[in-house]
Amino acid sequence: MPDYSESQRAAIDFRGDKLLVSAAAGSGKTLVLVGRVLDRIEREHLDLEDFLVITFTRAAAEELRDRFSAEIGRRAASGDRHMRRQLTASKENITTIDAFCA
Repeated sequence: MPDYSESQRAAIDFRGDKLLVSAAAGSGKTLVLVGRVLDRIEREHLDLEDFLVITFTRAAAEELRDRFSAEIGRRAASGDRHMRRQLTASKENITTIDAFCA
């Protein structure tokens, strides 16, 4: 599991109505987003396909898909059946705003 800062862990664990994560480039926003979704998948037994993750650029969407794949693979290696099922989950819902609207 990544070594999250206190503020990153707070964002991952937050379950209120609205959450805004605003930070400088390279500060870990993508890490927090991936951690937040995977935390819900693990704790609430949701599936990756239950989420819509949108971003602005194709490069950012590809990076998110890669990060989800890598982290799911790492967590599935521990033998967690639910996480192993996520390895085959569609990642079409990790996309750009333009692709989603089209």
